[in-house]
Amino acid sequence: MFAENAVLNNPFGDEPLIGRESVVEAEQTVHRLADLSYKEILSGETHHAASFRLQSEDTVVNAMDYARGDADGKIAEVTIWWRPLPSAVEMQGHLAQVPGLQP
Repeated sequence: MFAENAVLNNPFGDEPLIGRESVVEAEQTVHRLADLSYKEILSGETHHAASFRLQSEDTVVNAMDYARGDADGKIAEVTIWWRPLPSAVEMQGHLAQVPGLQP
C-alpha cells in the first residue's frame, strides 16, 4: 500500500524514514513489539487518520497516524503523533530496536 518513495514522519527524531522498504520494516517491527488497538479510522479521498492505543510492557500512549495518498492511491506520507509526552519518551525506549528509528 506504500508508494515507492513513501515518507514516515515518526516520533523518534527529526529526520523521517524515506522509501517503502524502510517504512514497511519500521511499521512491521512496531506491530511485533507493541500491542496496538485502533479506536477510530477516518477516511477521505486522499487523506486518512487512525486513532489508536499503543502499549509496550506497562507503557501506554494514545496515538494518531495521519496518512496522505498519492495520485495512484498509494500511501505517500504518514505522520505519527503520540501523547502524553512522558509516556511517549518511555515508548521510545521500548521501541529503540526498530531499525532507523533510534532516538
